[in-house]
Amino acid sequence: MTIVLGGITLNPDMIWLEQFTSQKVAQSSRRTLGGAPVIFSGALEKGAPFTLLATEANGKLIGILKKSVVDSLLALADVVGATYVLAFNGVNYSVMFRHEEPPAVAMVPLKAWVSYTANDLMRGEIRLLTV
Repeated sequence: MTIVLGGITLNPDMIWLEQFTSQKVAQSSRRTLGGAPVIFSGALEKGAPFTLLATEANGKLIGILKKSVVDSLLALADVVGATYVLAFNGVNYSVMFRHEEPPAVAMVPLKAWVSYTANDLMRGEIRLLTV
């Protein structure tokens, strides 16, 4: 399995948090003056969250990224209104960074240093939205 976002190859072990929980239907309801419910629903084709996670679980590092990769992701996230192709497990998605839930890229180093090199390892989240 490979994960590529906007031409940047990510760790193939990153976890897609919403893979088994995303909603495919949107629904809202209101009541009439008489109290009867009026329900509106429709299929969601786009706008689903797509969060990629690099973490540590049970003492094992999962999906960890090098700082050089994180720097490239931050550069992508800084482009206003940009959309990218995310290739995940053989399927291509059109995505953009979720800036309404800042930060869109939230990564922290595994070890604290005064300065970091391109090979230092980081964990955290990349928050995307399908478009």
